[in-house]
Amino acid sequence: MAKSSVIYERPKLFKTLKSKMTALYFMLVCLTALTGIFGFAGFYRLSLEIDNLMTQNYKSIKAINEMTEAIERQDSAVLMYINGARTQAVELFVNVTSAFMKNLHVESSNITESGEAELVRSLEKNYPRYLKSFIELQNIKDSAAGNECGEYYKKTSLPAFSAVKKELETLMLLNEKMMFAKKRNVTGDSQSLMYAALAISFIFAAAGFLISGMTVDSIIKPIDTLITSVKKVREGDMDQRATANSNDEI
Repeated sequence: MAKSSVIYERPKLFKTLKSKMTALYFMLVCLTALTGIFGFAGFYRLSLEIDNLMTQNYKSIKAINEMTEAIERQDSAVLMYINGARTQAVELFVNVTSAFMKNLHVESSNITESGEAELVRSLEKNYPRYLKSFIELQNIKDSAAGNECGEYYKKTSLPAFSAVKKELETLMLLNEKMMFAKKRNVTGDSQSLMYAALAISFIFAAAGFLISGMTVDSIIKPIDTLITSVKKVREGDMDQRATANSNDEI
């Protein structure tokens, strides 16, 4: 009677079912981890952009607003001085000066946009000129009468005030424009990140499905082959051979 025989081929990398299942599990974990790492990296970059939007430009806008309010109060103090309220006007002017300088320092240390540094340097030159005009106005008030103070205000103090305020308005416009541009970029990046995350998840899911299918097939196919061979032997085909493609338990 002929005997059925088993032909062994060259052993594969994974010799046992346990090693195959472990490898499959490890690959699926790696794919899941890669998806998580991609998502984390994307959201971290997005959080940095939001932080840049909310801190840098907002910080400048707040400082510019306070400088604008300060110089407008100083202009009111100058008019108060011309109209005779000298003590209150000088006190207000001096107090507001410190607030302006404080916020100018904040803005000068938070330059983030192109052209912002030039505007800040111009402010640092023009604001002392405005302060000097008020000192000269006080000297005129002490030594002259009539409408000389009013004329000096129109010709010197008011133009100096207008120059500073115009630069503040330009600074504000620059920061607001860049803030809205960054907001649009953040919105676009968040949408791109969402689509990329969906695409990566789909790709990794498909890869996981493919790998698991191949691994399961490598386990099930030898069993099906063995069952087919056993059936043929049972039917009387004693020359039937079951080819082993792996060196595992099957």
